[in-house]
Formats: sequence, C-alpha cells, structure tokens
Amino acid sequence: MLLHKTNKRAVSEIVGYVLLIVIAVGISISVYQFLKIQIPKETPECSPDISIVVQDYECNINEEYVLYLKLSNKGLFTIDGAYIRFGPEENKIKTLITKKNSPQDIKFEQGLLPGETEDKMYKLKALEDVILKGNMSVEIEPIQYINNNLVFCENSIITQPIKCVIS
Repeated sequence: MLLHKTNKRAVSEIVGYVLLIVIAVGISISVYQFLKIQIPKETPECSPDISIVVQDYECNINEEYVLYLKLSNKGLFTIDGAYIRFGPEENKIKTLITKKNSPQDIKFEQGLLPGETEDKMYKLKALEDVILKGNMSVEIEPIQYINNNLVFCENSIITQPIKCVIS
C-alpha cells in the first residue's frame, strides 16, 4: 500500500498567499468606498451667461506705470471678481497683475451686478521691462463664488488689445 505524503509546508505557504491577496483586495475596496464618499459628486461651475468687457482703459507709462480699467458686466449673473493678466499681445501666457492674496485686487466691492461697471487700477512697475516692447493686451478671467467655493469662469475669458501711452 502506497502512502501519498503531502508537503504540509507547501500547503501552508499557498494558504498564506491566498490570505494576503484577500486582505489586499479587502483593503482596496474599503479605501475606494471611503474616497467615493469624500470626493464631491458635483463640482460647481460658472454660469454660462457670464460676460465681462473692458468698457474703457488708460495705460500710462510714466514713473508710476499704471493701468486703469473700467470693467462692465454684460452678462446675466453677478461677477464676484476677476483675475487680470497683462503682457505683450503675441504672448499666449500673460503676467498676472492681480495679487492672489490681495482680495481688493481680485474681488469687486459688492460684486459686479449685470449692467454695472467698476473702475480698477493696477500698478505695473514690476513689468516695466516688458511694457515698452510693442503692442500689449489684457486678459480677464471672471470669478464667481458658488456655495462658498471660488469658481473660475474659463469659458468667459476675454482678451483686449491695449495701447500704452509713454509720457
């Protein structure tokens, strides 16, 4: 009578690997379920009828390097602020002239209601080397606050050519 001996050590290694795989799959399912709850389902988006225009401007290149903009809301919704970039017209990427940590640069005083205008002034001294090199343009990206979240209106960005006067 032949006795078939099984290697008990080999069986326990296989059981160990199976347990490791089951534990790894269980942890990954738990992490997935946790992250699914934590990530918001809907991200706030800007209203499609947001429209801001440069009604008037003045760019003076003197010892102060100042840009005055008269911005007007031509859309159907309130605009809470705007990021403003400035640079040579041929550049795709312009320099941000609104300071990210300076609410008075970014926000409008009471929000820019439809049909209203607001005057803004920006100092361009840091850009003095760039300003004297040809035609300039200003790029304006409206901002809305929706459910206390800052929302950038990427589909409503405008670009306006600017002529700076050297005095």
